Amino acid sequence: MTYQDFSDRFLLSLVKSYRNKQIPLHALVDTDLWIKIFPNYNNETGQFHWYLIKFNAFTLSDEEGSLLIIYSIPTQNQKKEPKFIGIRLNNNRDQVILYTLRRPEYVGDSWDLYQYDFKKDKNISLGKLYGTDSIREFKNHIERLSFSERPPLLSRILTSVTNK
Repeated sequence: MTYQDFSDRFLLSLVKSYRNKQIPLHALVDTDLWIKIFPNYNNETGQFHWYLIKFNAFTLSDEEGSLLIIYSIPTQNQKKEPKFIGIRLNNNRDQVILYTLRRPEYVGDSWDLYQYDFKKDKNISLGKLYGTDSIREFKNHIERLSFSERPPLLSRILTSVTNK
């Protein structure tokens, strides 16, 4: 498994399982369980290490009092690689939003922020994250976004136009 696989397949699968009420909340951060299911010795590349993945949780000051779990992924200076993945849950834990901050395509450009659209089963661009690429900046930016499982309509339109 690579860090890209972890962010794009493994975490996505965990979030989908949580949304479908197949796993409890603690499974989203239970690294001991993850290691049992995907131990390091199954790593073909030799570059993936569970202990390098860090996570933090924040209660946001939005109307919903949502919870944001942020996973920090080690970066290797590759285009479009993920740095932070955020899972945002509302107070009732019945809605889930998945955000990803990815390295820009060009050196010196701002990082790209995506929201996963579960209905369309793809990432939708929310634009650039200006400022630093710190966990604090990522959290603060997410906190300013409205809590909606559907990405904003304009982002969905722009993403579908640019993907054609």
